[in-house]
Amino acid sequence: MLADRDGAAKARPDAEPFDWPKSSTLKERTMQNAAVAISTPANVSACATVPLSRPLKTHQGDVREIVLRKPQFGEFIEIGPVENLVFSNADGEARQMESKIDLQRLMRWASRLSNIDQIVLSTLDPIDGYNLSKAVVEAVNVFVVGNLNKPQSSSG
Repeated sequence: MLADRDGAAKARPDAEPFDWPKSSTLKERTMQNAAVAISTPANVSACATVPLSRPLKTHQGDVREIVLRKPQFGEFIEIGPVENLVFSNADGEARQMESKIDLQRLMRWASRLSNIDQIVLSTLDPIDGYNLSKAVVEAVNVFVVGNLNKPQSSSG
C-alpha cells in the first residue's frame, strides 16, 4: 500500500490483488491454523510424545502435544545430567540413595529436545509440566543407565 499526499492509502499500481481460495473463509483459515504440532525433523527420531491437557500458545499456533527427540551425546556433555544420585550414610546405618533433580538443566533439556523456547514452556499447566519433566528425565537418563530395553551383547 502507498499513501497519497493527503495520507489516504491506495494500492500500488503494479500490485496484483491477493485472491483467497473461494472455500477459504477467515474462520476456516483460523481453524486450519489452530492446532499446530511442533515436531522433530524427519531425519531425527522422536523418543517421547507428551499430550497436553490444554493447548500451549506459541507464535506458530496452539500446540496440543510436545514431541521430544532423542538427545545426542554431545548435548549430554554440554548440558549434563538432569538427575544426580546422592548416597548418604546416616550414623553407621546402611547407605541411602537420594535423587536430586537440577531444575535449570531440566528446563534446558526440555527446550532443546522439544525445540520450544523456555519462556513458552514455563507457561505449561502444572500437570503438563510434570509429564514433560518425567519424559525429559527418561530421555536423558539413557546416558546414565543405558538402554535397558536392548539385550547386552556378550563378547566371546
